[in-house]
Amino acid sequence: MLKVEGLGVAFGAHTVFDDLSFEIGSGVTALIGPNGAGKSTVVNAVTGLLVPQRGSAWWQGRPILGRGIDEMARMGVVRTFQAARLFPSLTAAENVMVGAHRHGRAGLLAAALSLPASRRTSALLRERSREALGAVGCEGLADVPAAVLTAGQQRLVSVARAIAGGPELLVLDEPAAGLNDDETATLATDLRQLAAGGVAILVIEHHMEFVMSLASHVVVLADGQIIADGTPEDVQTDDAVIRAYLGTADA
Repeated sequence: MLKVEGLGVAFGAHTVFDDLSFEIGSGVTALIGPNGAGKSTVVNAVTGLLVPQRGSAWWQGRPILGRGIDEMARMGVVRTFQAARLFPSLTAAENVMVGAHRHGRAGLLAAALSLPASRRTSALLRERSREALGAVGCEGLADVPAAVLTAGQQRLVSVARAIAGGPELLVLDEPAAGLNDDETATLATDLRQLAAGGVAILVIEHHMEFVMSLASHVVVLADGQIIADGTPEDVQTDDAVIRAYLGTADA
């Protein structure tokens, strides 16, 4: 579904990677590697946040590099960030409604005049918001202001906001960061259910127990190169991965 060939990104004199190629299909793919390996840069390139200096990428057969993050969202590629980036004065449900905005149909004039089309759209977005919160076990937080949510709850709400966008490819940047053990286990279960429903998921994560319980496909990035690409079982026993990442103290 997502194919990347010969991707190259440099910041000034620093080359992050110069010939990166990989593919992901349906289900859950995890992109792992040491800090500084370039994982977030890969995601930023394929979700429209930055334009690489070289290479190509296709989503469902369509070229995507340089399209921009808004256009990527309209194509069904939705992402989260390492920071939750919620609006603190809005409730959890209202924050998630922001992610569902592209499904609205009423225009600005209809909203200003509170016309029936605007009211129907508002009701639709609120319903999508509550469904998305339910998908990550946070339906009870719908009316809670984001400012008083814990760091873990904010993280889950940010995932719900991405889900509310109706993604075909959901890209999650360290979704388990800040979650306790119960929240992490619940999130893994919920994401497996989402993938079973047809959403392709790409996860960047350092929490190895979470990754190995969730992903069916793991890509390992180190020193600007893909050093392993396969099932979780294959990756866990790969000598190069153990030396570069899984055997380190901060893995």
